[in-house]
Amino acid sequence: MPRILNIQGLSFGYRAGAAPVLHNISLQLNKGEILILSGPSGSGKSTLISLIGLLRQAPPGSINLFGADLGTADRATQLALRQRLRCIFQRHYLLHSLTALQNVAAGQHFQSRPGLADPAALLAALGLGDKLGRWPEELSGGEQQRVAVARALVSAPELLLADEPTASLDYENARLVVDGIAAQAARLGCGVILATHDERIMDVGTRRVEMRDGRLLPG
Repeated sequence: MPRILNIQGLSFGYRAGAAPVLHNISLQLNKGEILILSGPSGSGKSTLISLIGLLRQAPPGSINLFGADLGTADRATQLALRQRLRCIFQRHYLLHSLTALQNVAAGQHFQSRPGLADPAALLAALGLGDKLGRWPEELSGGEQQRVAVARALVSAPELLLADEPTASLDYENARLVVDGIAAQAARLGCGVILATHDERIMDVGTRRVEMRDGRLLPG
């Protein structure tokens, strides 16, 4: 299957001379895979997600995303790569001046490639067909998180990065969120990295790796 991501020998510290928080990470992701990145809080999962998602500068030669070295990519290349991926976080970061439907539609801003989903249909597929006109404060926490999932998926990304998306949700809403991610990712054929320490949702992955103290455990 086509490879989306290739990480080789990644070590990373937050500033020059600082002790590394990631140690010799090697990891690959193919199209269509849902990779569960498990481990306790503080194990380095969020740092790794931030490097893959171009939220931090990666060391040269360590992360290859869609065929580009993130450590040496120029600004234009970085912007092009960001258009091909989307992130979901523990907090939903919805715009409170927009309805649920408008928040999701905003995820297609400046997008023109084929395969874009219909925002209303995507919300309906996530069980929110009757909430299109609701404001974020009129939605439960689980509903808001599902809106955030729809917003991330509506632009048909090739890679979805989800960082603890269920940490603040009860079991029912956690299942709705991850099952929605899995179903829509399968429809799109995108790769997914889901960083979590939530044992309730581990079964959604096609593969699982575990982090401890900034290292991937053998397994």
